[in-house]
Amino acid sequence: MMMVGDRILNFWKINEGAKVAVRRFPVSLAFTLALSVQLICYAWMDQSPDALTFFLSVGMLVALIQHLWAEDNVGYALPCMGRCVRCLAFWLLPLLLLGADSIVLHYADDINLAVQIAQSGAVAALLVVLCFLPFLRERDDCKSWNFVFRLVSSAAIALTVGGVMCGGISFLYYGAAELFGFEVEEDIVFTYCILCLISLPILLFHIRIPSGEEKHNAQLPKNRFVLGVTKFLFIPLAVLYILVLYAYGLKILFTWTLPEGMLATMVSVMMLGVILITFLMYPYRVVANGESRVPNGEWGMVQGKWFMRIVPYAVVPLIFLMSVGLARRFMDYGITANRLYVLTLNLWFYAVAIGLIVGKARRIHWISISFAALVVLTSCHPWNFNSAYRSMMLDRYDAITKKYNLNMSEMTETVLRQSMQMMTEKESRRFYDVLQNSKDFNDRIKQECSHLSLYLNYEMFMQYNSLAVGSESSNDMEYLYDDGAGFHVPQGYESFTLVSESQNPMHMNVSDADEENGSARNGNDSTFVYSHDTFGDFVIAYRNLDNERQYVFRNETGDAVLVVEHLKVYSNRLFSISGCIFHH
Repeated sequence: MMMVGDRILNFWKINEGAKVAVRRFPVSLAFTLALSVQLICYAWMDQSPDALTFFLSVGMLVALIQHLWAEDNVGYALPCMGRCVRCLAFWLLPLLLLGADSIVLHYADDINLAVQIAQSGAVAALLVVLCFLPFLRERDDCKSWNFVFRLVSSAAIALTVGGVMCGGISFLYYGAAELFGFEVEEDIVFTYCILCLISLPILLFHIRIPSGEEKHNAQLPKNRFVLGVTKFLFIPLAVLYILVLYAYGLKILFTWTLPEGMLATMVSVMMLGVILITFLMYPYRVVANGESRVPNGEWGMVQGKWFMRIVPYAVVPLIFLMSVGLARRFMDYGITANRLYVLTLNLWFYAVAIGLIVGKARRIHWISISFAALVVLTSCHPWNFNSAYRSMMLDRYDAITKKYNLNMSEMTETVLRQSMQMMTEKESRRFYDVLQNSKDFNDRIKQECSHLSLYLNYEMFMQYNSLAVGSESSNDMEYLYDDGAGFHVPQGYESFTLVSESQNPMHMNVSDADEENGSARNGNDSTFVYSHDTFGDFVIAYRNLDNERQYVFRNETGDAVLVVEHLKVYSNRLFSISGCIFHH
């Protein structure tokens, strides 16, 4: 089949390319059409995406994978469905399983973080299958490398075209509304955003998927831009990461200190960079029939060889340093789902480094396939890391509450701090960690502790005990103004900025009184300062606010006023605020 649409902006070929794509991917594009219609209808009905949206989105990806496999294996083509049970199962079974999964999601009372991670991991694995399934029988990875590179570049082009179209139509629509004086309809905006950012990019992506000889092309791509970016940007950046991490390792060695938590992130970014460079360099280093694919003086052979020869050995000590840092985190703070994932990533880095040393990067796509397999093994089954952590949290929660006789359903934050101060530091840290993560993983803990606002880290939470003034209820207040009329615009102001922030620490230490503005700048038990990034500080007097009135507070420079619609002050010196700032 001939590849159509190499020039993405050649609009004379888009019609022909669309027809070819429809004939080549009928089921996948049918899912795309259904998804677009559903999202547009939901936008006009003011309804959020649901399990049906998930089914149509993932179904489009599953159908695309099936099409790419079937066009290389005639026995699985759509016309064979009525004549071959194996072909019928190939097309229907994955979609039936996806439908069952979507039904479970639809009737689930609460989709917690563990379920979200499992579903995301399954989708990530499907993306890897999309890239490499048609090339499982190949002896090297050159054909699949070309195919993946074309897929990535096609996706980037399709998203860019969709973004430009959306931006251009938005400017045209808002500009026309301003010129002709008609009201902007949000439903129309949502409609063309869906068409430009979802429907159009997916169609363009399908048009540009290589087929036939292009799909199984093993020739070396002539892309000097990618080579230049890899040579002058990616490799120097990876080397800088390695040098900095080695310098940090020497510091640890000479000062005899344990690694910090940031080390794992630095090593992970460094290893991902090394893997990216390995992928980009692969077709320029592989040897076929005893001969290099590039002349001996080319960049890929002369300046790239040293990187792939030295770096796999150089990163092993850094991966070990990451292991030491992880061991410290486990000993200090215990096991969490996130740390289990980071530990798995650390072990996978060992496998990647050893594989590059032994295999000398003759095959590289095992890296992506092994990563997808690990994601499925650790997330996409009932005994995954998150479910294991959930059971562990519940056991730890029950042990602490029983040991210290804590009734969490009636616990206030002040009493909780006092109870945690009676525990050892290790126990209190782990217990607070359980309480913070319970809202994402465990329904029973979430229900018993739903009244506690545990958004601060452990140190800040424990320090707030010394800041409390009076009894637990003396600082609790909530002001809500809602008469249906909206904001009353102060005179003399031409522009406005909406404000909506929650769980911010109150700033009580302020400067002396500002006589010019007539507002007390002294922080006390009745005022605090709300700091806005653009308009500066507003002194908020929050005592005895009347819900029947709308309050206005001026900033210290006098060029903006804050009209408060909702204000809540918590007993632990946190506050939530919403309203509107009017300014010139």
